[in-house]
Amino acid sequence: MNILRLDSGDAWIDAITNLWCQRLQQQPALRLGLTVEASLLPVFDAMAAHCRQGLVSFRQAEVFSLAEYGSGPVQAPVSWGSLIRKHLIERIDLPVSQFHLMDLEEVGRNTADRDFEAALKSGLDLVLAAIGTDGHLCLNEPECGESSTIRRVILNQPMLRAAAKLFGVGPYPAWGVTVGLRQLKDAGELWLLAQGREKADVVRRVVQGEISTTVPASLMRKHPRSYIFVDHLAGLYLCDL
Repeated sequence: MNILRLDSGDAWIDAITNLWCQRLQQQPALRLGLTVEASLLPVFDAMAAHCRQGLVSFRQAEVFSLAEYGSGPVQAPVSWGSLIRKHLIERIDLPVSQFHLMDLEEVGRNTADRDFEAALKSGLDLVLAAIGTDGHLCLNEPECGESSTIRRVILNQPMLRAAAKLFGVGPYPAWGVTVGLRQLKDAGELWLLAQGREKADVVRRVVQGEISTTVPASLMRKHPRSYIFVDHLAGLYLCDL
């Protein structure tokens, strides 16, 4: 795993957006998987600004939202899809048909989302995945299998706390849908993203602890093109690196 340690939150945002621009310039038809966390919204905003300035184009790219909060008796006040639209998709030159979302109703009934799976069949070239405080990626909770795939999941407490940072006041949905670890492992390149002091312990476990399903993000150390981007606070407990 390649480790990129940045000396501030602003430097962390700049490093991610600059390398993201480079990947798009090198591969205009990039197939990109995105997760959503409060810390990533400024990254999306910065990429949209780069696109408006003509520094990069998404015209040939495809973008996949890799998870979504469920609906039902408690409706999410916002969703991953709506946040990606607001902070990125509506502000760039990506054709609407090239933004892919999972069908909550189909996956929620534990049936296949054939359209999403068909679009995802060719795999992802690049995934940007925020690391949860318990090491979850997308909505893949600790102890889920390495071969897990698209499915409905029950949100655990770290996932609900992450939702609270996005939504503000609750209540929040109890479930969601997510791509599995298998889709993440199969991506051509994988970026794990962590910002802030609350991520310091899990970053240490991901980078220097045991590779285990107890910390799903640690499994990605085996990926041949994996990178972890940490700011000065998230990297606080990393030793001798």
